[in-house]
Amino acid sequence: MTEEIKDVSGIPVTFRVWAGGDGKHLIYALRDPRTNEAFYIGRTRKLRARMRSHIRLAMMPYRGKNRVYDFMNGVLSQGNGFICDIVGRARTEGKASECEKKAMCLVKYFQIAPLSNIAI
Repeated sequence: MTEEIKDVSGIPVTFRVWAGGDGKHLIYALRDPRTNEAFYIGRTRKLRARMRSHIRLAMMPYRGKNRVYDFMNGVLSQGNGFICDIVGRARTEGKASECEKKAMCLVKYFQIAPLSNIAI
């Protein structure tokens, strides 16, 4: 596991790597730093840009329309950043989608707090 603190859009984000391999598609879990529970599972090829996008959207004023960004806004409003765990890697988009769904199922099964993903 590697841990590195970066500043994304002025917000502290801790990136942790749990999955090795050479796949360019990353499957990641966003965690609430207050509880360490995952609230979102996603996939991307550009993690830093995706985190910037998540944070930018969470800070927009259209509250109440998206559970993920509403949750993130609540975390941000308390002065917290986020934990972003890389939990899988895949070489193709199809395999990344499959891995993302499996990660969601694992989190739903082993974690008490529900995920905020819209797709599940």
